[in-house]
Amino acid sequence: LAQRPDRDAALAALQVEFSLARAAIERRDATGLRHASARIDGWLQRLLAGSPGLPQKRRLLAELQALPLRMESPLAGTTLQQLRALRGR
Repeated sequence: LAQRPDRDAALAALQVEFSLARAAIERRDATGLRHASARIDGWLQRLLAGSPGLPQKRRLLAELQALPLRMESPLAGTTLQQLRALRGR
């Protein structure tokens, strides 16, 4: 995107997509994150076409997208179980 107004609009759209991705992460919404990530990738390709840094940014985005949204912890949910046990007494 060579024209300044087009580039500014694309950067604004990219910021919106980052905000949507962040909200999806907070909601643990894997589908929403996947869709936002795909749109982010599209904007990166338009904004950084021909840039030597584009492959690295796309690889980083793919790595982030592959991370689980839910923590796998043996302690997850134990507080709720403890509260339920206390109420049952």
